[in-house]
Amino acid sequence: MLDRLATKAHSKRVRIEPLLQSVEQILALPSRDPSR
Repeated sequence: MLDRLATKAHSKRVRIEPLLQSVEQILALPSRDPSR
């Protein structure tokens, strides 16, 4: 039973991870002040 839960959690993570990476790239904008 625990193996099934781990497999399901892993498959969901595999689907969500690319979305999180794209959001990270959008949020990683350069600061206005170049000295920062």
